Amino acid sequence: MVFDHDGLVKLADAVSKERDKITISTDLGLSETEIDLRELRIDPKMILPILKKERGIFKLEKGHLEHLAVFDDGYYQLVATGEAPTVEIDGIQMHRTKEVKPFEDARQKVETVIKKGDVVLDTCGGLGYTAIWAVRMGAVHVDSCEPNDNIRNLRKENPWSQELYSEKIKIHEMTAQEFMAECYDDQYDCIIHDPPRFSLAGELYSFEFYARLAEIIKPKGRLFHYTGNPYSKGRPKQFVEGVIKRLAEAGFKCQRMNQVLGVRAVRR
Repeated sequence: MVFDHDGLVKLADAVSKERDKITISTDLGLSETEIDLRELRIDPKMILPILKKERGIFKLEKGHLEHLAVFDDGYYQLVATGEAPTVEIDGIQMHRTKEVKPFEDARQKVETVIKKGDVVLDTCGGLGYTAIWAVRMGAVHVDSCEPNDNIRNLRKENPWSQELYSEKIKIHEMTAQEFMAECYDDQYDCIIHDPPRFSLAGELYSFEFYARLAEIIKPKGRLFHYTGNPYSKGRPKQFVEGVIKRLAEAGFKCQRMNQVLGVRAVRR
C-alpha cells in the first residue's frame, strides 16, 4: 500500500475514530479499495510525525511506514503531485508539475512522434512514464535506458510505474550512450529524448550525442527532444536555438513544439 500526505491524513483520521473499515486509494489515486483497519494494526501516533512531510510518499507494510526516499550519492525521493508522482534529486524535480501533471506531460510528449507499430528508444527512462505511453499508443517494442539504481528502486515502489514491467518494454540498466554504442544503424522508428536539465547532463545535449541518434534512427524517423523552458532563470534565450542547430547539423529537420517545451525532429 502506498500513500501520499492526503491519504495518510484520511487513514490516521479513520484509525483515531476507531473505524473498522475505510474505502481509500492505496495506489496514489489509480483505484480505491476497502481495507480492514483492524488488520492493519497501525498506531495513528506513528502517522502524525510523518504528516510534516507534506510532499512525501510512503509505503505501508506490516504496520510499518517507509518513506520512499534514498540518500546515496544524492537525495532521491518520490514527490506527491495529487496524481502520478515525480522524482526529486537533491531538490530538483525531474518532471513538470505546475502546468501539467507528470503522467499527462509524458503523454503529450509521446503523442508528438509516436505511430502504431513503432520500435522506440526511450533514452532517459526515469519513472517509466514515457515508455508506458509509447506502448499505450501502439509501440510494439520500447528500449528504455535508466542507469541509476536509486531511480530504478523507487519506481518499483511507484504504482504509476508498474506498466513499465511489460513484455513490450525492455529495461536497460545503463546510460543511453552505453546502450547506443551497441545499437545498429537505422534501428528505431522513433526516439524520445527527455534528459535531465543541461546543468546535470550536458553531454546529452551535445552534437556527438545527436549524431549518434541520427545513425540509429531510420530515415524519416521521428525524434522528440524535451528542452524545458528556454526563458527560465539562468538559461539563455538561445538555448533551444542551439539544440536545433546541433540537431540540424547531425541530420535532422526540426520543429519547435512550445506547448510541450521541446523540439520535434525528423531524420533527413
